[in-house]
Amino acid sequence: MINKHRNLIKSALFMVVFLVVLTIMNVIFKPIWKEQDVYKTAYGLYEQPTNKFETIFVGSSCLLCGISPMELYEDYGICSYNLGISNQPVLMSYYWLEEAYRLNPDTLKTVVFDLSGIRNNVDEAFYNRSLDMMKFSNVKYNAAMDFYGDFWDGAESLIPLMKYHDRWETIKREDFEHAYYKPESDMMGYVPFKTMYIDTGDYDKLRIPEYVYNEDADAKSISEENMLYFEKMVQFCKEKDIKLVLIKMPVFTWSSSEHKSAQLIADHYDLEFIDFSYEPYIDEIQYNNATDTFDSGHMNYWGADKFTDWMGNYLVTKCNVKDVRENDEYSFMDRQLETYKRRIMQIELTDICDPCEYIERVMNEKDYTIFITVKDEASNALTEDQRERFSMMGLHELAGLGKSESYIAVINNGEVIYENLSDGTIDKASNGNVYA
Repeated sequence: MINKHRNLIKSALFMVVFLVVLTIMNVIFKPIWKEQDVYKTAYGLYEQPTNKFETIFVGSSCLLCGISPMELYEDYGICSYNLGISNQPVLMSYYWLEEAYRLNPDTLKTVVFDLSGIRNNVDEAFYNRSLDMMKFSNVKYNAAMDFYGDFWDGAESLIPLMKYHDRWETIKREDFEHAYYKPESDMMGYVPFKTMYIDTGDYDKLRIPEYVYNEDADAKSISEENMLYFEKMVQFCKEKDIKLVLIKMPVFTWSSSEHKSAQLIADHYDLEFIDFSYEPYIDEIQYNNATDTFDSGHMNYWGADKFTDWMGNYLVTKCNVKDVRENDEYSFMDRQLETYKRRIMQIELTDICDPCEYIERVMNEKDYTIFITVKDEASNALTEDQRERFSMMGLHELAGLGKSESYIAVINNGEVIYENLSDGTIDKASNGNVYA
């Protein structure tokens, strides 16, 4: 009897070790997708509490960097999540919708679908990328079976060690490090960019979108697969009493032919289609291709800020989404909003050229330590207005900076605690201590 129990324990321990090793190997063998940070988007969804999100956004990379759910919450009280994933096939957009509903069956009421991906079929790698990001469930199982159309191929796609077994020769340290990856869930799927298209090349080489729709254009044909899963999305939303809104983010490569085909589809299913690549909507969001994108195809932070504000007003007035800011069940949004705003401030600071405005902004945020140093000469660049503003901030020595003087200051939590000029001037901190 003792030997029997001992063997059972050994078998159980072996199975536990085997499963642990198999789990680790599955993570390590899964390729790391480096285009944009799709992990923040997909993995971040699973970091959130369930049955909370009322609105989700599904689509490709144009959406990923074009809508900020945290801005929607701060300004409109909307609890939403951005599930845009780069080059996301329509098949996977549909299954990510199902996955979002699986996690939020009692609260999901509105789905905004960007039609960028409906015009083309994409390579198998992009199906795999979107599928790899999804946790295992009946939704992921059905997505794999639908795409591969064969049980064994579909089953293999669900086990990274089998699917990517030929990667063993190329596995690097980063593959092991990625096993411990934890997403920044406070972004709610949104990935901001801080560069402007206008700064990437010669002005005369910048691409300019059409803006005006050509009514005589022929409609572009849509593939059978894309239409199949679009129809599934329409039917799913109808069955679950979810409002489906179709949009097209502004992008240089979207044509009048593609607009026409999208509009025909929307009309056929009696759905609203809002195309921000053309008038009047592109004007309503005050979109500027040169300054609101980083590559003429994807919005930067400033473009997303404009679009998010428009969408927030639309969701409130047209979709009747509710304001949850006073609901204690959504206090997790307030906590994440604090972290989000700190991340976004780093982007907003890059757009500030005036040193007074820059320092004042950081001082007002608190919880920061600022070091200011000037070597040899900076007085010629200071205006009288700047000197006065520096003095009002408590930077009195900087306000009086003279020719060829060097300078150093330390500001902590919005308080000037140290100033010193090259001539040895020492300023007392507000707490009475003297810093040398």
